[in-house]
Parts: sequence; C-alpha cells; structure tokens
Amino acid sequence: DNALVQRSDFEMNAIASSPCLVEEDVKADDKTVTTVPQWRPRRMEADTINIIHCCDEYIAINKPFDMRIDSGRHGEKADEPNVMDIVRSMTTKSVAPELRLCHQLDYATSGIMLLGIGRKATARAGRLFEARKTKKLYTALFTGILAQPGTIVTCDAPVCQHPENPFQMMVGDKHQVWGSADKKRKRHSGPASTHITVLDIGSFQDQAVTKVLLKPLTGRRHQLRIHALHLGHPIVGDATYTNDIQSPRMMLAALSLHLPFDDRPPLNLSVPDPFDPSRLPGLSLSSS
Repeated sequence: DNALVQRSDFEMNAIASSPCLVEEDVKADDKTVTTVPQWRPRRMEADTINIIHCCDEYIAINKPFDMRIDSGRHGEKADEPNVMDIVRSMTTKSVAPELRLCHQLDYATSGIMLLGIGRKATARAGRLFEARKTKKLYTALFTGILAQPGTIVTCDAPVCQHPENPFQMMVGDKHQVWGSADKKRKRHSGPASTHITVLDIGSFQDQAVTKVLLKPLTGRRHQLRIHALHLGHPIVGDATYTNDIQSPRMMLAALSLHLPFDDRPPLNLSVPDPFDPSRLPGLSLSSS
C-alpha cells in the first residue's frame, strides 16, 4: 500500500502573513462574487496533510482547516495551497493523474476526505454518498450551552440556497423561497436532518461552548453550520454566518467515515479529535 505514496505525510510552509478571505470567492452567473467581506489573518504554522489510509483504489487524508480542495475550475487559485496538488505531489507518477475527489469538504472544515484512484473507484464511492449509505460523524464546538452532556437533539429544518448570496445557505423551504425558479437556483436545497449528541460543556477563550457529535442524515451544503445557527448556537469561528473572526479556526471537523462497499471490504476511517483540550489551547471542558 505504501508504495503508492512517496512520504507518509507532507509538510508545506504557508508562512505568508498577508491577509486572506475567510471563505473563497464563488462563481455565480459568470460573475465572481466575494462571499464574505471579513478578513482573518492567514495561519502562521505549517500546513500538514496526513494520509490515514492508502490502498490500490483509495487514499484518505486528514484535511487541514482553511485549505481549498483544488485550484478552482479554471486554476484561478493555483497560487494557494490545495489538497489535490499536495496529495498528488506525495504519490507516484502513475497514481497522481488518476486521483479524484469522492466527496466535498468545506474550505474551513478539517478532517476526513476520501480520494479515489481512477474513475471506477471514485464512482463506486460516489454512489454510496449519493444513496446516503455512508455513515459520517463530525465534531464541533457550539457557542453557548446547548444542553447538558448526554442530551440528543434532532434538527429537521430544511436547508435552502440563499436568494441573495450564492455561497450562503439558510433555513427555508426551497419552493417558498425560490418559487418557480429553475432547478439550478434550487441546488443544494431541500429537506435536511441532523442528529446532535452533546458530549461536553465548557469554555473556549473564556466563552461558554458546547462540544457536540454531529450525525448528518442528509448532505445539504453547509447543513451542519445552518442547523447550529438555527438552534441559536452557531459553530465557534464560523465567520461566514457570524461575526466571529477572532477564533483561530472554524471548530468543525469530519471525525469518522464508514463506506459499506458491496464488492470489497468496507472502509472505516477516523482521525484524532482536534477539539480535545490537550490539542486546542484555550479550551476547557467539564470532564477534563
């Protein structure tokens, strides 16, 4: 398996101190739209991508936060660090051009990402995501106290693309918000459901927080972020939907991923919890 990879992990210095947009620009109706008029200093530490699984069909990584997954549709972000370029640089010449994304992960979100080697493997995993047969778990820090540890909350609010900002989502029924607009304007919109388990309560940088485990039953764009906002407890550091640009990152991470293949052994992937007080300075939890 390791023959596919030249190094077990890859460190790339991104020391530039120039400011960067919290979220990337997006393309909408042939116009470039700046998504958030807020700025956060670029991270000063080295970006590291760790490979957590490698076989003849798939490579899984622990994606860093605040990193693009590719260089953009037309390579317009080629000067910024991105997942695909880094992972390709870590693989052999025969594997690199065959790497493809099996799913998406937000720029600001860290955690598990799966890449397929070749079209067949990528399509096989893609069908599982589309059929909602995968099992995904995320962890996050919510602002404020949602509930006591052990409490389970279900949020079934529908998620809809925002009519005034093509990058943002909102709670709302797509038919009421968009009316008879074409399907393109309703993309990513529809019913949404998230199971939320309260793991702990505490504080981060002297502000009350709730640590949660998130199980999305649907896969709407920004679903977890919108459901947290809808409950009145937005994710710490989510500068797209709040004015929190002081936190060092958005506190949302893809923690585990299960893919139940029919024609090969299942993939069970996990990464270390980044929101453990031993890993996140300034975080204090009641159980620690």
